[in-house]
Amino acid sequence: MKTSFKECKCGYCVDGSDYAGFPSVWRIAEDKLWIEIPKNGSAFMKHHFKVPFFPGIINDKVTRNDYDTSEIPWVIVRDPIERFSSMIRHYTWGSRNNYLRQIYSGDISNVNALIDSFIEKCNTLGSTVEGHHFHPQCYFVRDLEFKSINVVHLKDAGKVFYPEISIDKVSDYHLNRSNGEGKIKFNEDQIKRIKEKYSEDYEFFGKVFS
Repeated sequence: MKTSFKECKCGYCVDGSDYAGFPSVWRIAEDKLWIEIPKNGSAFMKHHFKVPFFPGIINDKVTRNDYDTSEIPWVIVRDPIERFSSMIRHYTWGSRNNYLRQIYSGDISNVNALIDSFIEKCNTLGSTVEGHHFHPQCYFVRDLEFKSINVVHLKDAGKVFYPEISIDKVSDYHLNRSNGEGKIKFNEDQIKRIKEKYSEDYEFFGKVFS
């Protein structure tokens, strides 16, 4: 059974805002398109190419949603379990921790309860906590009309994708790792529930996560 996720209308998501909503297809080179999916190395990509997603950052060589559907864009995906762990850390110890108490009110040292709260609420989080971060990855791709897409797993991006866009130094591979690395460990029941919540991703992207 597919899980319904609450629509997010935060400043990143609303069409007409500075960011202008999703889906976001960035032309990062004359012949290279990249589809943005939050929490999949997107902060690294946007900072590296100086994508104008913050006020005052301008890169005239990068355009948004300027493409032909005959082109073949790149998209970086991430195992939903790994991505969910990253989101918990991002909202607990990272740059979105100011939203934590809208998701979990207990002691963060009780990591098991913390995880359970995120699993229970992830599909009900809306605009006030930038809930689009929790949306399934397929939500950012499925409405696009490209005939084909180059899908690469985040763990393989350094070998497969980054060289394609002239990122060739190991020192350049920065994936915006959240604080709390190693603190989130899921039990079998939690993994099962996460997979159920994000079943659409496993169906949409198929064997990429196997």
